[in-house]
Amino acid sequence: MNSFARALHISVRKGSGVPEHLVEATCTAITLQPAEALHVLLRCAEELVAADLVGAETTEILVETLSDLWDRFDYGALAQPNTADRILVSATYVRATAVRLAVDLAAKGSNDQAVEAWRNLIGTDPLPEVRYALEE
Repeated sequence: MNSFARALHISVRKGSGVPEHLVEATCTAITLQPAEALHVLLRCAEELVAADLVGAETTEILVETLSDLWDRFDYGALAQPNTADRILVSATYVRATAVRLAVDLAAKGSNDQAVEAWRNLIGTDPLPEVRYALEE
């Protein structure tokens, strides 16, 4: 996954172009919410949105995914005894990256409730990694 993310990062930064099917595949993979790689996929999506490589249809997929992640990575949901350890390990990274992605989506015109909910964590989340996600 890191090799994929690195290749995507280089393509975006060099402006060499990212094939549309790769953009769609990245965003669709996020909907599967693989615990081990979710924060990396979200980071890729964040970069694609910032580079203006995500179309309206794919943006909608990302917004829906942020809504699902809001429920899945809520601190109350994470505190449940059946939450897998692998999800807990990446929860902070997922939440911080979801905040940054929501900010990027809002900058592109998305005003969905989920986007706003994630943005509202800036400066208020109990975890500093999430609270200060924009100060990387």
